Amino acid sequence: MLETSVQGRGIGVRHFHMLLIAFCATVIYVMRSSMGVAVLAMTDTSKSNSSTIEIYEWSEEIRGVILSSFFWGYTIMQIPAGILAKRFGGKPMLLSALIINGILCLVTPALAKVGSWIAVCMVRMTMGLTQACFMPSVHTLLGRWAPPQERTRLSIIAYTGIQLGTILTMPVCGLLSQSNLGWTLIFYTMGALASGAAVIWWAFAGSTPREHRWMKEPERDYIESSLNSSGKPCPPIPWRNILTSVPLRATAVAHIGMNWCFIIFLVEMPTYLKQALNIDLSNGSTLSALPFLAQWVVQLNHIDLSPNFGGVMFAITNCFANLIGILAPLSTGFILGDHPTDIARWRIVFFFAASLLLGGDIAFRFFGTSELQAWNDPLPDQYELAKENTMTTNEEKKIQEVLYSFQENKD
Repeated sequence: MLETSVQGRGIGVRHFHMLLIAFCATVIYVMRSSMGVAVLAMTDTSKSNSSTIEIYEWSEEIRGVILSSFFWGYTIMQIPAGILAKRFGGKPMLLSALIINGILCLVTPALAKVGSWIAVCMVRMTMGLTQACFMPSVHTLLGRWAPPQERTRLSIIAYTGIQLGTILTMPVCGLLSQSNLGWTLIFYTMGALASGAAVIWWAFAGSTPREHRWMKEPERDYIESSLNSSGKPCPPIPWRNILTSVPLRATAVAHIGMNWCFIIFLVEMPTYLKQALNIDLSNGSTLSALPFLAQWVVQLNHIDLSPNFGGVMFAITNCFANLIGILAPLSTGFILGDHPTDIARWRIVFFFAASLLLGGDIAFRFFGTSELQAWNDPLPDQYELAKENTMTTNEEKKIQEVLYSFQENKD
């Protein structure tokens, strides 16, 4: 059992819990990214005569549809996933995603043989629907587990798995595809990993510090006091406050720019390195993973604004970011046309992405903040007033400020 200091501020269960999240994130992102390698192996016609594994003659258009099908489900499920994570907690939501994804990976080879590329698209779309629960669930968990003064450090630990999964996917899946089982081993391995991760997560995770079997009172009190919570039910979602929040809108603009660049690097960077710079993909896979390292310390502002509703808020901005981000590979294809080796055209792609990032930065600097919002933890009487919707915006703001300052003085 993990030990903590007397004040609860030493290395404790919360650090172990972040490592557990990182492990699950690694598995989730390896499954998410593996299709890029798997679909190449599934359509490698050079092995049609030398392999006992079935090879499919799918066109580039079909392969593009398969690769994009994950984001169909991922995008439309963002806001519902945030609500579900808020309602049921981060543990059961992430557990469900691991179990469902594990099963889908295991049956993908059989479904591909029976239903061809359409069945594969349905599988990937369903995986997107369930993996949409990951980020809102993790944001919800961080909101309940990470003291404000440790939030950046603990978040870096938790989100390490995203980068690790992205970095490992290409070399690991490439190696698996060279085995006697061919591309099918990719899906069987992913299914086994997800199933094992689900068992570990079920046995050792908790939606809140109070629910964790290893949590000791000093550390629990330290976390709860820093977050101003003590196991009480989380208040109803203040939709009006969230949707009218200027800092959240500024965060959403920055999120859109970040996500556009994320998709460009994820989808287009290997092509850029191979065709424009003539860098071999065995080396390019490492280079293409480097931009994801920067994500270890960004896009946490949702939790800063409201730990109680960080998952819901992230789901909202992530939904819009992915809706717009779907256009990233389409616009890149339009700009490049039939000239993927033209450096000048690639400059347009990257300059446009940079302009979106710069615009998001300017919007956040003028209108954003990382200060805790008063509506994060209103008093019970205020819940009823909010639900009845009997106050004007200015009146509600004044009462919230008075109640919040009273609560601070009381604590």
